[in-house]
Formats: sequence, C-alpha cells, structure tokens
Amino acid sequence: MSRFRVTALILAVLLAVASISIHPRRTYQVVDREGRPHLAYIVYRYAGSRPNFVHPVSYTALDRTLARGADDGRVTLPFRILPHLPFPVKTHPELYVDMIYAPALHNALGGAADAGLSRPDVFEFDADRRVVSLADLTDRPDLWQSTLYELSSLIRDFVFNSPDHARSLRDRDPQTADLALELITHFRHEYEAFLARHDETARPMPEEPPFVRAEDRQRWIETTRKRLEREPTWGASIRSMFRDDIARLREHEAALR
Repeated sequence: MSRFRVTALILAVLLAVASISIHPRRTYQVVDREGRPHLAYIVYRYAGSRPNFVHPVSYTALDRTLARGADDGRVTLPFRILPHLPFPVKTHPELYVDMIYAPALHNALGGAADAGLSRPDVFEFDADRRVVSLADLTDRPDLWQSTLYELSSLIRDFVFNSPDHARSLRDRDPQTADLALELITHFRHEYEAFLARHDETARPMPEEPPFVRAEDRQRWIETTRKRLEREPTWGASIRSMFRDDIARLREHEAALR
C-alpha cells in the first residue's frame, strides 16, 4: 500500500472517530430518603456545542427521551452511538438528565443528576454510586404543585415541541411516545391525589422572592394577598393553574397515539 493510501486511510479513521460519539449503558438507582427503591422515570437527552468565539451555541444530538425503571428502582439508559459533524464544527455530545420522577413519592423535581446538583430535603444525587434519593412530597403541597407543573410542561413538550413537525413523536420514537402516554396517566392521578389530600388545605403567604426590588416589595405583597383571597386553598390554586391542562389531556393522548 502506498504512503498516500496509508495517509488517506489514517485520515478517514480519524474523521470517523471525530464524527461518532459512543455512550455506554448507564444505570441509576432511585430510592426514597430511607433507602427503599421506587419505580421511576428519567427524562434525558444528549447535546453538544458548536465552538463560537462570540457566544456558545449548542446542538441536540438526541431529543428528550424517556426511560422507565423497574420496581427495584433501577433505571437503565441504553447504549448509544451518535453521529455528528467532526470537531471543530461540533463537539462530542454529553448526557443531560432533565428530570427524575418517582410517582409513589409525587416527586418530579430531580434533574441535572450528572452535574451533581442537589436540593436538600428534595433531591440528592450520589455521583459515585449513581444513586438518586428523592423525598416524599405528599405532605408538602408547595413542592407537589411543582411536580404537577414539571409533568404538564414535559407532556406539552413531547406533544408540541417536536423539532421535526412533519413527523410525530410516535413516528420518530414509539417507545418514548408510549412512556409519554404513561406520564399523562400519572399526571391525571397526581392531580386527583393532590386534591384528595390538600383540597381544603389553606395556602400560606409565600416567602418573598429574592429578586424583588425594594421599591416593588409593597406591590408584590398586595398582588400576592389578592391572589390568596381569590384562591385561599391549595385545591383552588391547583384547579385554576391546571384547568386547561386537564381539559386537554385527551387531545394530548390522541396526538401521541
């Protein structure tokens, strides 16, 4: 083989290596604060960057995808080979965990696990063992409400925010479409369970957000008090917040089938 052919072969191999990102299987263990395992869902994606001297520009190598675990709390993300344009056009993509949701704990607030981010008493991540600990939010309506919000936003994202509007999620990724349908069922159950538990629970005056300027503080207080007068209980607040979402669940289900 001539030196030219050897050089061309080496360059072709290097180009292929620079254009393919290999991601091995990865397993997470989801438990409660007492260490008991729970069935959970993980929402994840792969994204990289396009080097830019002005500001960073990201690209999506794999759209948001759902994985469901088993009763033993283990959730496995599958092996992936992701092609992309070579560096310096694009960097290798990285895994991003956007949400970890355990239905039995009413907790969908876990995210950014691989970044090692945690929220005390809500979500903790042991990076060495890849163990995710989620708190039970049954008696914390303010955080349970956030779980409902996260689920509703995610469902809308799967239904409406397809990067390829000519193809539905069902066409592109039928497994994720099936799991998104399961999330709709869970959202419906979460909503009903929340009302059964906290329908008549009085809402307290929330803490003042840290970003409120001194000159806007009185206006924030008055606005918040008026909202509490209109919706004095958690049940009233939840019905108002998610009325449209509940009404459109059948439409969302039809879009995912």
